[in-house]
Amino acid sequence: MPRKQGLRLKDQEISFAAYSELKAFCLQYEEKKRRLADVYGGGWGHRTEMPRGNTCADPTAHRAEIAAKLSNDVELIEKTAKEVDDSIATYLLKNVTQEWTWDAMKLHDNIPIGRRQFYAARKRFFFLLALKKDMIE
Repeated sequence: MPRKQGLRLKDQEISFAAYSELKAFCLQYEEKKRRLADVYGGGWGHRTEMPRGNTCADPTAHRAEIAAKLSNDVELIEKTAKEVDDSIATYLLKNVTQEWTWDAMKLHDNIPIGRRQFYAARKRFFFLLALKKDMIE
């Protein structure tokens, strides 16, 4: 079976499987933001008059736990992008969370750095994210 092409992170000791996990984590960014808005906006969950089994004893605490987890995940991605380079953080976020390529951002947004520099910054993003998620030492 041919090997899938991905980000080359062997020099940072990040396996292809770990990179795939980090990439999937980042691709959930928009979904996590929507779910967080639902939790805060009160549109979370189903409310019926019918009793259900296996429900949380304290639904408010449960919602707070979910909100904290989602908020931490969103913040982790955003802070890591800013840590790499604050001036291109929005472009990094577009790339890692929505899979915008450098070429597309050059045409649409006129990204202010070159392709090689951008992908080096992206590589650094995944390295820092792996460190923060304790995937490497």
